Amino acid sequence: MNYLKFIFLFLFFTPITFASTVRIDDFDDLEVYAGNTTFPTEEIYFEVPGNSGVSNDAGNPLTIYMPFDSDTGAEDHENSVLFNDKTQIPTSSSAFIGFYIEATNDTTEVQFLNIAVKNSSDEYEAFVLDINDSSREIPASTASTVKLNISLVDLCNQLSDYKYCEGETSFEETIPLYVYLSDSIENDTQVDETEDGLFVDLKISDEIPEGSYTIESVNRGDNQLIYNVSGGEDITQMGDNFFNILIFIYEGAAEQSEESYGNSTAIFFQEVLDYSNEGEDNSDDDSEDEETNTSLSLKSNDEEVDNGQITVTNLENGESYNLSIAKVNKFLFLSKLSPSKVGSPQNIETFLTEQSCYLLSAGFQTNHYVLDYFREFRDSKLLTTELGTKFVQFYYDTAPKYTPMIYQSKILSLFIRGLGYFFYALFNFWILFFGFAVVVLVCFKVNRLRYLN
Repeated sequence: MNYLKFIFLFLFFTPITFASTVRIDDFDDLEVYAGNTTFPTEEIYFEVPGNSGVSNDAGNPLTIYMPFDSDTGAEDHENSVLFNDKTQIPTSSSAFIGFYIEATNDTTEVQFLNIAVKNSSDEYEAFVLDINDSSREIPASTASTVKLNISLVDLCNQLSDYKYCEGETSFEETIPLYVYLSDSIENDTQVDETEDGLFVDLKISDEIPEGSYTIESVNRGDNQLIYNVSGGEDITQMGDNFFNILIFIYEGAAEQSEESYGNSTAIFFQEVLDYSNEGEDNSDDDSEDEETNTSLSLKSNDEEVDNGQITVTNLENGESYNLSIAKVNKFLFLSKLSPSKVGSPQNIETFLTEQSCYLLSAGFQTNHYVLDYFREFRDSKLLTTELGTKFVQFYYDTAPKYTPMIYQSKILSLFIRGLGYFFYALFNFWILFFGFAVVVLVCFKVNRLRYLN
């Protein structure tokens, strides 16, 4: 009984406090915007915290990537940014960022939304929010959705500890922000951050990528083109900031030299990579638009091709495509476009018929020197003998039944290619294989004699 009295007295005399929190209500629906006007409309890329959406830890923040033009009046930045309206790239005199948050006031008093920035002393200082006071007011015991609109000019008026605020050029930096609720509108106030606020790392860059891909050749496939590229590792401002690979298309068959995205006649055609967090393939979208640039869905899985093959899918067989390739980083700055190359996808049945080497053709799915070799071997060796002719006839009677299955299966295609390479090497370098076999046999015999003695 005494224990119950003690618990009752403890609860009675202990003050009960309620937390007021600032959160992102649903990261799946979050969109972040930037521009050089209030309440911007150009969507930019962000990365959610690793703790599944709370973002209540300075070491695990919401990370936002914002492009920036440090040389106002120049066209280089505008012509390199992947914006629908490229003139909206933020500048030193006018830069805004905006997104929606959920502010929950669990107290019995009115609370106000505030934002702070970390200074050189590693402390947060509150600065002006670019929204009216009534929008910042969160009534007692309510939850409100607020569009947070941040002016970087207001941020710099509070402190000038950052390269952006100092007017420097050619930089990439991170500005830590902290969004919170308090019982008044605060400015020029030192803030003690807690787990109830929202931590945001605002990354800013004005560095435009240099360099471009080189397209070595283009191979035809069924409803697709395979571009063999090199030089991707020389494109700057990528690394951990790499976001995606984009394909551009030109009208006409005249192959174009390297040029910038903004000055080119290319239109946005296709996002190559499957960068969806859920794993769905967004390359099936009908992205071709003769008049406008298609917006980029801002998700990435950081797959990067520097040297190798880039496959462009969902093309029309028999049509001619004049394509160019570029990389884009998380700040939505594009590299220069590669010189373009023209290719024409081909129906697999037509391709197999023309190649007349069904199994290997289904495995390689494009013209290849291995196919050329075995066609020559067929014509110059097999078809000159009766037994070889019968074998070729049997092959043509049976092989077409299996080619669709091989063509559709990556594993079977890989297996057939492996066999093709093996027999190509065996037929062309049989002396080396024979010599190796002799060496192995001699070593075996010598070891056996030593063992017997």
